[in-house]
Amino acid sequence: MESETRWELSWRRPDNIPHPKVWNIFEATSKKTGCKYNIKIQDIPPDRFDESIDFMETNLDDYEPVFKAVDILKDSESVVAHRIMRRKLLEQKISLMAVIDDENKPQSKPEIIGTLLLGVKSKNDPPTKQAGIQLNKVFTLFARIMNGFDPFQLLESDSYVLHWGISVAPKYYGLGVGLELELSSSYVGKACGISGSSIVFTSNYSKPFAEKLGCTIISELRYDEFKNEHGEVIIPNIMNGSRGVYVIWKYP
Repeated sequence: MESETRWELSWRRPDNIPHPKVWNIFEATSKKTGCKYNIKIQDIPPDRFDESIDFMETNLDDYEPVFKAVDILKDSESVVAHRIMRRKLLEQKISLMAVIDDENKPQSKPEIIGTLLLGVKSKNDPPTKQAGIQLNKVFTLFARIMNGFDPFQLLESDSYVLHWGISVAPKYYGLGVGLELELSSSYVGKACGISGSSIVFTSNYSKPFAEKLGCTIISELRYDEFKNEHGEVIIPNIMNGSRGVYVIWKYP
């Protein structure tokens, strides 16, 4: 499996940017319970890589429209390949997690409530490859959504930040964790000398989210237009009318 999944990424975090680093702290109140939370956005440290991958599987793969539609968790080959890929991205030390900043538990590891998996693609990186039929369906779909556009040309750069999914624990929905994670990705990107991101958003909430970030929409694709050579919809069980949106984000 390792040999069939290749993610060789040359970029490394600059030595002068400490890791792990806190990038943002904010307070949020749950509209449902009235509970107030102090939330910290920070780099994912190596000793929490495995935990964060487990968190992504639990809180993204069974909720995100495309992953859910292809039943990615039921394809064992895709699950293993996805874990390998995620670890390769985590090893670049640019991914973020949101944690509860609880001053009453200063000695314990803070609870992870959200993650944003990020990586840096460089122009001279070799092509990536991943095993798993269902995972490859996702990559083929994303390529169709991107419609042949080249992120390096669009961003006028030899490198860019790749986004591979926001995960938020359902208990903490509505606190703005996803938006704060995305905003913080621009802080770490700029600190590391990178000028922008290439992102495929996958739900109908994408446009407002992209607008809040200040992204430029490049292309869109309705999922019922994603068909094979026989005219059959490749992923038929996504909500009718939903679409993927490809954007670039030049950091302010």
